[in-house]
Amino acid sequence: MNYNGALPHVRNTNDKIKNERSKMKAIVTMHYKPSILDDEGRAICLSLNSLGYNEVNDVRVSKQLTITIDAKNADEAFAKVDEMCKKMLVNEVMQNYDIRINE
Repeated sequence: MNYNGALPHVRNTNDKIKNERSKMKAIVTMHYKPSILDDEGRAICLSLNSLGYNEVNDVRVSKQLTITIDAKNADEAFAKVDEMCKKMLVNEVMQNYDIRINE
């Protein structure tokens, strides 16, 4: 028997896990709730008005995160990212958020 350092009957369990998961991109968009004053948006609106864009009535600023995550499917990715948002990324008292998963 010729031994080259690898046993043919032994399989690395990490390879199996990686093969079952794929990288997905989660896009999280966070924005202030309508009842929360958006100072940055208001400043942008006033600046646009002063430049002659008087048709602009309101500006709301959003923040977008792109998260690359390993998951079995889009549902699992969504659930994990939603959990991240609730635990750390979003202040749910002041902000709403949307999650989009790109497979």
